Amino acid sequence: LGKLEEMKEDAQAKAKEAAKQKIKEKMDEALKAISESTIKNQEILAKVQGIVPDSAKEAVGTVIAVTKSAYEQILEIISGIKK
Repeated sequence: LGKLEEMKEDAQAKAKEAAKQKIKEKMDEALKAISESTIKNQEILAKVQGIVPDSAKEAVGTVIAVTKSAYEQILEIISGIKK
C-alpha cells in the first residue's frame, strides 16, 4: 500500500510539472506573438508620424509611448508569472 501511495504521489508530481511546462510554452508563444505585433505596430506608427501634419505628430508620439509602456508592462507580468 505504501508503494502504491508513493507511485500516486510521483504521478501527481509529474503531471503538475508537465502542466507547468505546457503553461510556460504557451506563455512563450503568446509573448512572441505580442512582441511581433508590437514591433509591427511601432513601425507603422513611426511611418504614420512621419507623414501626418505637424499638429498630429505629438498625438502619434503619445500613442507610440503608450504602446511601448503597455508592452513593457505585459513583459513584466508574463515574466512574473513564469517564475
